[in-house]
Amino acid sequence: MSDEAREEPLRIWWNKNLDGKISRGKLAAHAAHAALAAYGIKYTHPIVVLAAGKAKIEAMPINIHDAGHTELAEGTLTTGVDAASLAAIDALGGTTDD
Repeated sequence: MSDEAREEPLRIWWNKNLDGKISRGKLAAHAAHAALAAYGIKYTHPIVVLAAGKAKIEAMPINIHDAGHTELAEGTLTTGVDAASLAAIDALGGTTDD
């Protein structure tokens, strides 16, 4: 894969006709499903997007930090996945091992 191809972002489009009809959390969950599907992962279990403070997210085993190319400063903590969710994935036959 070329360096240029690696730099191309995954673009997820949302249906703007749903503006005001869908919560931010529901939209974020569907965006997560779309991202997984783009990589050939059919994840049919619910994804729930919740709000938490920085300290709580920092304590989670998976953290996502922004790259700083657009709206946020590089390294800004944006999201996390809690240990209970990772245990549930393992129970479904997935893996959370590196």
